[in-house]
Amino acid sequence: MSLWRTLTTFVVLAMLLGLPVGQAGAEGEPEPFPKPAVAKPDEPLAVALSLARSAEFLDNATMAWARDKKCAACHTGYPR
Repeated sequence: MSLWRTLTTFVVLAMLLGLPVGQAGAEGEPEPFPKPAVAKPDEPLAVALSLARSAEFLDNATMAWARDKKCAACHTGYPR
């Protein structure tokens, strides 16, 4: 299992158990899992597929959902 996947699993489990995960958005610190930008109709298309960027987008979207909604529903990528 990759380090990123392990970290993601830990953070989601910590959130589900109500453990403190850190001060997201504390002064001077970037948000660890920023919300994905809203897609726009005039947005340029990528030249080539990037699996790494795709995985990063999905990880950020999943973690932002779990953090903001305070839940991990099956359709949001709940880790197994």
